Amino acid sequence: LTLKRYLLQKLTDTSSAKIVSGLEIVSLSQAMEQFLLADVEFAKKKEPSMQELSFCIEDQIKQIFAGWSNLSENERGLFSPLLAYFHLSEEEGKIIFTESRYGIRLPTLSDHVSHVFTQYGTFGGTFVKAWLEEKGWQQEIWKRIFSKESLWTYPLQFLESLTAPSFEIYLFHFSFIPKIYIEFFTKCDAVVYQLSPCSVFWEDFYSDSQSAFLLRSMQRQEDAEEFTLHVSKQNRFLANMGKLDKKYFSQLSKDALSYDFYAPISSAANSLLSNLQNDLLAAKEKPLEKRGISEDASIQLHVATNRYRELEILRDRITDLLAKHQRDENPLTPEDVMVFAPDMSLYEPYLAMVFSEEESPFSYSIADGKRISQSSFLQGFQHLISLPKERFSKNVVEKLFSFTSFLEKFSLSQDDVSLLRKWVERLDIDWGLDDFQREEMFRKEYENDFTLPKREKMRTWKYALDQLLFGMGVIPGEGQVFYSENWPFPIAEVQMEKADLLGKLYRVILSLEEALGPIYNDVEMKIEDWTRYLLSLAEKYFISSEEDFWFWSELENFAKTMQGNCSSLFSFRSIERFLEKILSKKNSSAPSFSLQGVRFSSLQMGKILPCKVFCIIGMSEEAFPRADKKDALLENDPGNPLDYFPSSTDIDRHLFLRAIISAQSYLYLSYSQISEKDGKELEPSLLILELFAYLDGSFSHPSKKSFFELMRKVHPSLSFDKLYFSLDGHVNSFSKTSFLAALSYYKENKKPPPPFLPEFFSHFTIKMAKDLLKPERKVTVDIATLSKFARHPCKFYFEKTLGFFLEEEKKGDNKEFFVSPLERSFLRKDSLHKPLERILENAKAKGSLPIGFFSEIAKNQVAQEVEKFRENLLSMEVKEEDIFKVCLKSSCKALFWRGKSLQMPAVVLKHDDVEYTFVGDFAEVSSEGLLFHGEDSLEDLVKVWPLYLVFQNLPDSEFLPKRDLLLTKEGKRKSFHLADSKQALFSYLSYFALAQKHISPLFPKWADTLLLGEEKDFEKDVRSFQNSSSQMYKDRYIDWILTRDGLPDASLVFQNWSSYLRDAFSSLLEIKKEGKR
Repeated sequence: LTLKRYLLQKLTDTSSAKIVSGLEIVSLSQAMEQFLLADVEFAKKKEPSMQELSFCIEDQIKQIFAGWSNLSENERGLFSPLLAYFHLSEEEGKIIFTESRYGIRLPTLSDHVSHVFTQYGTFGGTFVKAWLEEKGWQQEIWKRIFSKESLWTYPLQFLESLTAPSFEIYLFHFSFIPKIYIEFFTKCDAVVYQLSPCSVFWEDFYSDSQSAFLLRSMQRQEDAEEFTLHVSKQNRFLANMGKLDKKYFSQLSKDALSYDFYAPISSAANSLLSNLQNDLLAAKEKPLEKRGISEDASIQLHVATNRYRELEILRDRITDLLAKHQRDENPLTPEDVMVFAPDMSLYEPYLAMVFSEEESPFSYSIADGKRISQSSFLQGFQHLISLPKERFSKNVVEKLFSFTSFLEKFSLSQDDVSLLRKWVERLDIDWGLDDFQREEMFRKEYENDFTLPKREKMRTWKYALDQLLFGMGVIPGEGQVFYSENWPFPIAEVQMEKADLLGKLYRVILSLEEALGPIYNDVEMKIEDWTRYLLSLAEKYFISSEEDFWFWSELENFAKTMQGNCSSLFSFRSIERFLEKILSKKNSSAPSFSLQGVRFSSLQMGKILPCKVFCIIGMSEEAFPRADKKDALLENDPGNPLDYFPSSTDIDRHLFLRAIISAQSYLYLSYSQISEKDGKELEPSLLILELFAYLDGSFSHPSKKSFFELMRKVHPSLSFDKLYFSLDGHVNSFSKTSFLAALSYYKENKKPPPPFLPEFFSHFTIKMAKDLLKPERKVTVDIATLSKFARHPCKFYFEKTLGFFLEEEKKGDNKEFFVSPLERSFLRKDSLHKPLERILENAKAKGSLPIGFFSEIAKNQVAQEVEKFRENLLSMEVKEEDIFKVCLKSSCKALFWRGKSLQMPAVVLKHDDVEYTFVGDFAEVSSEGLLFHGEDSLEDLVKVWPLYLVFQNLPDSEFLPKRDLLLTKEGKRKSFHLADSKQALFSYLSYFALAQKHISPLFPKWADTLLLGEEKDFEKDVRSFQNSSSQMYKDRYIDWILTRDGLPDASLVFQNWSSYLRDAFSSLLEIKKEGKR
């Protein structure tokens, strides 16, 4: 319910005719616009908004730098602090723009100065006149912007000259009005209707901080004692909360007639809230003896674990109050409830879920919800212009296809989007639309002549989409017929009938490079040109509705206002801050706003109205009162100070006091106990602690407990906790969903859910499992798939068998400290073809190396690892230039070389009527054998064992005279003498087939104990996964199993699998045993 509606409703209710006419209700800013238009002198003037003023300041700074050669020596000296701030240099009378921080800092500084100028223009008083007489760059910019010829004006300038209007003016429900406005309205004989929490004179009340300051300044002991006695008779809570109110009342004209109307607060119910309000009304001092009050619920404090739970608790408490008063003579209704928060936008995402029709017996409305939250067009447009900042990364571009207005523009259905996402999932895209753009972004970011490695060029959108296009010309199963290193490797994923859809995807995504070019290329344009560009960009990619027309209007009006007032060219960095302001605009009322239902709003001046149930949520110590940021540019002269303007703390204390006196029956307070920033436990707001300190000092409870202890209810983290459904519970839940969840959760004799992986928790007969397998007559075995399985059977089973993908751990958290193992692997492989210095230089340019001091440490570590790798190669008589790749392909009919890649026909082996075809790549091979970056340990050997067996069964070739395993981590050569390498391979393939149906426990870390140890050794290994905090034992798949099912039954696993695995790896185990002997 807005103040305007509230006022009209009250005036209508008190009118005998129930009609109100001849009355115009406007805000202060609307009134000022009307007064300016009606004044001859200021009719063509306008008070600039903060954004308009910021652009004017930026424009003036740009003009100063552009005309630097025309400035006098004195003028250059005046503006020299700006050169120092932007780290710019002067050469032959011109500014040299070599510092990239200039483009970043200029919009920020302009916003900062805009805020300062706005303060000066309203609260400057006599200070501004003296300040303008001084010499400085800020004063000079001020004079240029607010010159007589300029469009712009400010309150101190126009309010002194404005003619008082002939009609009557009434000021209603203001929390604070600047002094310059009060002087103007006094001249207009305006009538002020002001709410005060106190019926006695209290402008001489001193807060605790003011009292302490004054006491320190008193010289005589007698004065200090007298002052202390005077202060002790004042209501301390009122004194501490009412600084803004006292300042405001003191600024009102002393000559104005004053009529006081104070309605006594009913104390019939003798509630804690009504007693508190009466204390404030009479400004009662602290009593010698506390007044006894029995426990009631008029003031409540609820503690939740997070914002979502906070809203759930609020919903249930409101429902409880409505039920409690439903049979009263004047029943409590949802319209009697108002809910405020320091920032309601933080709760907006959860409101629809918590107060849905299924869960809530009453409706709700948001008085100032963000417009963007109700518009697919605005959300999509905001996401579109953020793509360059996110470097067109895979997930960010893909998200564009989640906005309805975008899909409608390109006639895409949800089925189309599902198929597009399936295609994109197959593509190895990192970021960047094409390799040229990616290289340019690198160069711009690191400011050097950088050449993108080939591997990085292949991870762009264009390369990946070209792979799909080329793949349409490949017959599935036939491999790659034609190939060139300059062509994308084809991915046969798109069927021919979906060619139109692929074409649409191709055109839309690659069109972004040209469409968003002005944004990421730092193009500079005039404001009106940027407006036209943004409008055309929105029209090109989205369909908007009538509800979005305000956005177009805001853009066009801004451009129209600034045209002729800003002649400079601006980059998108400057325009972006204006767009953010528009897109974060709030509705005065949401489209769903209704007088029927609970009303939600942010806690702001002018929003608080009397209501029976007044709720404030989000009242934690870090959220309220809101802290002020000290402004280094804002000057103030103690001898000639600025007029008083309230700080954020002053405003929040005033709002809290206003909330207390506006609550007619109940004051409900709540906060989230756990910080979303760092997970630490939070205390309630300092203002809540001050409130309860006052209550405990003035009132007593029969139980002798403090009111904070009595009123503070700490709620469980679960909404279906049994506390909410017990007969003797102090709080109840009215959620059907929570009730059903509680019934299920607390059900007696409830059977535990079956384990997700029964093979780890129950007896498992391998022979029976093998008998149930239906072998295929022809099996294609991919080398890479075999390698993935051998390295991590658990991950392979989850992803390949179950189609269950756990989210990758977030990268980058420790990137600034060390190089990841995966990146070290890439660097090591690159060292085979490039000098180490170049590898490290490219790694730094890509951001793969840490920063600062840790960068040198990482470089040394990588250098040592590469050097050790090279030494190990030499010790095994392997030359780096002789290392090549072996590619097995079904399409290849004869052996031949392509660059450093030996192309071979696929290997075909037959066993028990099954034909196995082996395809894929051995990435690092030499004439000495197969390279593997591992050690001579069972843990490492099981990872490479299947690849080594396939390698042993490659056809004889002059290029592969030796078939040793070369362990590059140790520089050790292993010449395994296998009695029957084919039989060993078939044994492994049998195990591989079984492990695709039933998860294998042969994690490399468990290989020693599972293949060579005893049951007790294996049990110790399994327990170590749960107990160890070492990073080397961390594995998200095993962690998931432990979280879901608990620790596997090591004894059962060992009994089920050990014998079978020892048979499958018998050849390897024999070799290991011989080595030990």
